[in-house]
Amino acid sequence: MYKHKKIYIIIAIILVAIAFVVTLSVLSLVDRNTEANGTCPSGFIAVPGNDQYSTKDFCVMKYEAKNVNGAAKSQYELEPWTSITQTEASTVANKLCDGCHLITEDEWLTIAQNVLSVPENWALNTVGGDYIYSGHNDNNPSKALAASNDDEEGYINTGNIVAQSEVKNGTIGKSQRRTLKLTNGQTIWDLAGNVAEWTSGQTTGSQPGTIGESDYVWKDWNAVNFNGSLFPNPFPGYGDPLTGAWASDQGIGQLYSYMGESNNRAFIRGGSYSQNNYAGIFSLYLGNEPNYKDASIGFRVVK
Repeated sequence: MYKHKKIYIIIAIILVAIAFVVTLSVLSLVDRNTEANGTCPSGFIAVPGNDQYSTKDFCVMKYEAKNVNGAAKSQYELEPWTSITQTEASTVANKLCDGCHLITEDEWLTIAQNVLSVPENWALNTVGGDYIYSGHNDNNPSKALAASNDDEEGYINTGNIVAQSEVKNGTIGKSQRRTLKLTNGQTIWDLAGNVAEWTSGQTTGSQPGTIGESDYVWKDWNAVNFNGSLFPNPFPGYGDPLTGAWASDQGIGQLYSYMGESNNRAFIRGGSYSQNNYAGIFSLYLGNEPNYKDASIGFRVVK
């Protein structure tokens, strides 16, 4: 009888231990979901901070901003809000909520470095494996696209699928996936491709470029031999030295700049639906003033 009682006690202890582990797992999941959804505005996701860019955890629009009755909203429906200047985008973002603002360069680069480190975002499911997905950038269709409320539909409306290896308009079909995963399990749509996006950055000195250039031109990041004076450091290799050797073949996008430019220019990130391998998470266009607007340029809000 005593032996049986001892066995019951051991079983009870085991069951309590199992229940404890399960409870911790559930609480961990709840905490992550609370971090991602409870403290962020509707349609935003949580992003882990990055010491190299002096960012703490923040919330970013899961989707490119949409115009809903004159207010910016992060939702999968509708095409992105475009034909808006950097200045106007900043004003709209500030009005959205307390602490809301147009995404900064530090915040954009924090997200870019984060998604680079996730194997699932790469064609060969390993960091640096072939190329990182660069979104809708093959100009087919030749317009910005609405998204989906299902994160598994990353190719929606692109006409492409994950098994597509043929090249159209200079890009591989599989590369057109519009979703990227963060290290916390959250998904962000159209960080690269679809429409280019304003950040709050502006040039205050010389631009990076290639020595001897006489005008603006697209170039791979690893071909730049004049660093300029941009802050924070915009180079892909700043956050992760391995990326210093990567170029548009790895899907990160290119730089459009002119080292001889002395006038103020605004930052445009990500690349648009028509920019092919120029587009990517590190794509940076420095050719326009803050009051410029175009049907291929939108924005994203951070809190």
